[in-house]
Amino acid sequence: MKKTILIAALVTASFSAVPGMAQQTAAPPAKDAQVRQQAPDVAEFDKQMAQMQQTMQRMQEQMEKIR
Repeated sequence: MKKTILIAALVTASFSAVPGMAQQTAAPPAKDAQVRQQAPDVAEFDKQMAQMQQTMQRMQEQMEKIR
């Protein structure tokens, strides 16, 4: 009888300790450490888009030659 109560108490104690171990204790990051995003550069985006379109056009022309 005592062994059964002892085993039950140990199992209960071990399961009650699990949520305590799962908690994170790390401090939240400081506001200064956060990465600040810059506003997107529309002119640079347009330039890259034009280059990509030219590349796609060349690729399509090469594919047409292969066919």
